[in-house]
Amino acid sequence: MTRWDWRRWRACVPRGGPAAALLGLALLGTTSCGARASPDAFTHGYVTGIGGSRMQVGSKLGYLFAYLQNKSGQPLVIEAISFRGRGLGNVVRPVKEQVAPLSPQVTVVDAGGYVTDPPVAWTRQGCLAQTLRPLHGYHMGVGGRARLWVVFQAVGTGRYSLPDYTIYYTQAGTHQRQVLSEGYSGAVVRKASPADTSPSRLQMRCLSHTTLLNPSLNQRTAGAVRPAGPPSRRPSGPPAARADSPNRRPATHAQRVNPPNRRATGARAPKQGGTPDRASSGSPMRAG
Repeated sequence: MTRWDWRRWRACVPRGGPAAALLGLALLGTTSCGARASPDAFTHGYVTGIGGSRMQVGSKLGYLFAYLQNKSGQPLVIEAISFRGRGLGNVVRPVKEQVAPLSPQVTVVDAGGYVTDPPVAWTRQGCLAQTLRPLHGYHMGVGGRARLWVVFQAVGTGRYSLPDYTIYYTQAGTHQRQVLSEGYSGAVVRKASPADTSPSRLQMRCLSHTTLLNPSLNQRTAGAVRPAGPPSRRPSGPPAARADSPNRRPATHAQRVNPPNRRATGARAPKQGGTPDRASSGSPMRAG
């Protein structure tokens, strides 16, 4: 039996008697009055948070982490995101927000934390630099998948814990928002170790494909390593995240809710319609 939304019906039906009412019923199936935005257009991911890295006051750290998939039956346009939680504004503040598409047509690297922009990874085929797109106005089709690239700057000492974020988008001509429980946490100190502010030695081979987020704090030099190879693209999805990956430091903790079946050797790229496996850290941090 059809369930009517009488408030929506009244808004679409023009006034003026039975004939106008019949016209309004016809309009329900042929105009924007019949197209309804989904209340929750995005899939909720399995991983609930990422963090554990220490930042130095004044330094920056980028997270390629939060997973987005348009599970609704209509395309949408992302407008903005916002954060809440302890330490926001007085310990860390977001300074850059972009979308990292997940598709065979773009270059994709492992999820995690990075001190380069864009995130890079060195492989035997050369350097991979994550493809990034502006967040405001990003069009996501039905079933589209992406991650968020968010760069935080440390502005004061202390701990920060941002348990979720709100994403604002437009769908079917209406403005919508959804809260997603994928958070960020960590600590800011006055003096961090070089390992916390510098990329790995293998990532240093890819400096021609990226820029350092903390050039004045970088303790590594590229002179002792071979130059970067030519840019390379994977045929599909992000590279498999291996426990011994040379481009990242091991995560210290992982927490997942109803994780999908996967091999014990590492996470693999999500299949269409699925959700991503655990984050593969590019800097010292944890997912959980």
